Amino acid sequence: MSVLRAVAVASGAIFIASGCSRVQTELAVAPAGSEATLAVAGSTPTPAIGRQATYLVRRGWLDLTVRRPDSTAIRAGELTERLGGIVQNATVTEQRARLTLRVPEPRLDEALDSLSALGTVGSRRLSADDVSEQVVDLEARLASMAAVRDRLRLLLDRSVQVSEVLSVERELAWVQSEMDAMEARLRYRRSRAVMAELSLSANRERILGPVSLLFKGVGWAIGKLFFVS
Repeated sequence: MSVLRAVAVASGAIFIASGCSRVQTELAVAPAGSEATLAVAGSTPTPAIGRQATYLVRRGWLDLTVRRPDSTAIRAGELTERLGGIVQNATVTEQRARLTLRVPEPRLDEALDSLSALGTVGSRRLSADDVSEQVVDLEARLASMAAVRDRLRLLLDRSVQVSEVLSVERELAWVQSEMDAMEARLRYRRSRAVMAELSLSANRERILGPVSLLFKGVGWAIGKLFFVS
């Protein structure tokens, strides 16, 4: 029985072959650290049947002027929870409150409307980013990697020589680590599409003191001397 070996080819893939009399297996495996799709030689993943899901990452920004930023932050948190969301982080001082909120994507517009009622709106923005292609690409890579992992496990079960077993185990560990990393990225992209992000900025309104009010009144009186409505 020949020893399992990895040979780099021009395409950058690694072909793992075993000369075992009982098993003839060939795998096309990308080099470690690469995100290239892994594929079992001679096999083609079956495409999913049905309409492709759409994943939109939506974000909202809202700037408010309020009397009390601390109270506004509390009310904003309560509104977010009622909509099924969470307060991801918050920074509150006497002069301003900065909150990052996560709400179910279908309720982002409702959240913006409700929060807008807490003060005077300075600006309000929305954005949407379609990440459907990225999600589908990661799903396809994971399916291919799973096929490679299963073939490696089969090969490991049939290996006898110690050197062959160690070689297959190294490749199997690398494939599994790549799959874990891709699954983490896939969960992150899906979660961002499910829960929209909303950035809220609530600034304390400027309250004029007695002297400022006096000068404001004088300015109004002077203005009336030159302009007649």
